[in-house]
Amino acid sequence: MSDTKNKATYSGLSFETGISFRKIINGTSYYSVATRTPEGDISHTTKIIQASHRKWKKFFPAAGASNAFKMAIRKTLQDNNGRFDGEIELEENNISITIMKVVVTVCSIMIAFALVPILLTLFLPIQNTASIGSLETIITTGFILFCAFGLFAILNKKSNIAKYHGAEHKCFLCKEAKEPLTLENVKKHRRDTIKCGTCFISLVLILFAILGVGASFAFPTESIWMRVFLRMAALLASFLILKTIFKLTIHSKNKMVKTFLEIITAPGLFMQRTFSVDEPDDEHIEVAIVSMRGLMEMDAPLSSGLRK
Repeated sequence: MSDTKNKATYSGLSFETGISFRKIINGTSYYSVATRTPEGDISHTTKIIQASHRKWKKFFPAAGASNAFKMAIRKTLQDNNGRFDGEIELEENNISITIMKVVVTVCSIMIAFALVPILLTLFLPIQNTASIGSLETIITTGFILFCAFGLFAILNKKSNIAKYHGAEHKCFLCKEAKEPLTLENVKKHRRDTIKCGTCFISLVLILFAILGVGASFAFPTESIWMRVFLRMAALLASFLILKTIFKLTIHSKNKMVKTFLEIITAPGLFMQRTFSVDEPDDEHIEVAIVSMRGLMEMDAPLSSGLRK
C-alpha cells in the first residue's frame, strides 16, 4: 500500500453520476473524476490539492477531504451542465459543512448511547442490571447499523450510487490484479472488498455488540452513566482491535492469514453487498475505468490498496 520513500494512500468515492479515485502522497491529494453526462458520454477531469490546502484535516481526520470534494464536484457539474468545463474549487464553506456533518454524527451517536438506557429505565422494569446493559448494547448497535446502512439503502435505492460503488470496487480489484483495465477484465471481479470502509464499520459494530454484552455481564451496574461509559469503551476497543488486525493482515500473502481474514470479514462483506453495493452495469464500469486510467496517468505510480 505504501513504500518508505513515497507513502501513499488510495481511495475511491462514488456519487450520483460518477466516480472519483484519489491517492495521497506526502499530504498532497491527486484526484481523477469521471462522470456520465446527461447526453450519455463521459466527462473527465483531474485535480491536485496541495498539502497546505488541507491542514484542517489534521484536526478533523474523520471528515477527510472526501465530502468537501464531493460537494465541490456537484457544484461544478451543476454550473456546467454535467461537464467539467471549469476548475473544481474546494471552497471553505464546503469544508465547514463537512466538519459540521462530522460533529452532528458524533453528537447523534453520543445521544443514542445516552438516550437508550434512559428510555429503557423509564419504560422497562428490568431488575437484572446485566440483562438491561446487554439489551441497551443490542438496541444501540441496531440503531447505528440502521443509520449507517439502512438509511443509505433507502435513500439511494433509486439512484446510481450503489452501482457506481460496485464499479469502483471492481476497478480497484482489477488494477490490484495487474490486469489491463478493460470492460471484460473489470466485470469479472467482485463488487465487494474488505478494503472498503463499509466492511470495516460493520465489523466494528458487530464486535462492539459482543464486547458490550460481555462487559454488561462482567461489570453489572445500576448507574446509567457507567453503562454508557462501558459501551463507549467497548466501541473504542472494537475499533482499535480491528484496526490492528487489518493493519497486520490485510496485505499478507500467507494462505492461513488470508483464510482467517476471509472468515472474520464475512459478516462485513454481507452487509456491504446487501446495503451499499449493487452489481454495476457496463455504463457504470466504463466511468470507473476512465477515472482509474486518469489517476494512473498522474504523477506517482499507483500501488494496491483501497481505503475510505
